[in-house]
Amino acid sequence: MRKEITITIESGRDGGKSFHVTEMSASQVEKWAARALLVLMGGNGQMDAAVKNLSKTSSASALVSVGLGALSNVSWDKVEPLYDELLPQVAIMPDADKPNARITLRPANVDNHVEDVATLVRLRGEVLKLSLDFFDNGGGFASRLSGLLAPLQDSQTT
Repeated sequence: MRKEITITIESGRDGGKSFHVTEMSASQVEKWAARALLVLMGGNGQMDAAVKNLSKTSSASALVSVGLGALSNVSWDKVEPLYDELLPQVAIMPDADKPNARITLRPANVDNHVEDVATLVRLRGEVLKLSLDFFDNGGGFASRLSGLLAPLQDSQTT
């Protein structure tokens, strides 16, 4: 059974809104992660060396450094489909009395339901945390991702 969570935004323009977040299916997350890795790697020899060095140190700062270096070479055209693919894992729950009445978020309707960029960042981060937790073995990928997203999640939408 897929993991699911409900998040209620406490403040900001989306304050009081509740969202249901569902983990991606195993095949979907496998394909998403493989495509994301290929986009990040992009045939970049410097990136290959950085990943090899990262595997030796496995420190969070090295991960951030490699990730930021990779992101600086990625075109938005390659990232946008991956980014948008996270949205359908989130549904707004417009009526608290009817928790099963949900509207799935999509690129075409997200602006009708979400007003704060911090809310979007948090929701996408929650999808990744639920879907990529298999990397988490006491300080693994999901823990590092959570650490990177924490300042954004602790903003006005917590």
